[in-house]
Amino acid sequence: MSETNTAVETEVTEETAEKKTVKQTKKKTTKKKTESVKVENTVYMGPTVNNILRNGTTFKDGVYTRAVNELITEAPMIKRLMVPVSELKTAY
Repeated sequence: MSETNTAVETEVTEETAEKKTVKQTKKKTTKKKTESVKVENTVYMGPTVNNILRNGTTFKDGVYTRAVNELITEAPMIKRLMVPVSELKTAY
């Protein structure tokens, strides 16, 4: 009788281990979804500044040129005029 009990306990333990593995996999998948950040093109919606920026200039993946980065360092409010393409409808 004790051999039968041992076999049943082993099966339950293996089954529990499989369930834990599945749960851990699901948790990892959800973490990856939250960690991914969608990078989007941005458009400058302000006035022309020192022939560096013009209204409507689009920056691929939100990456600015060196001159624009320097301008943002000098005048941080310019960054607020960079609008993601998905929000252009409400920008004006």
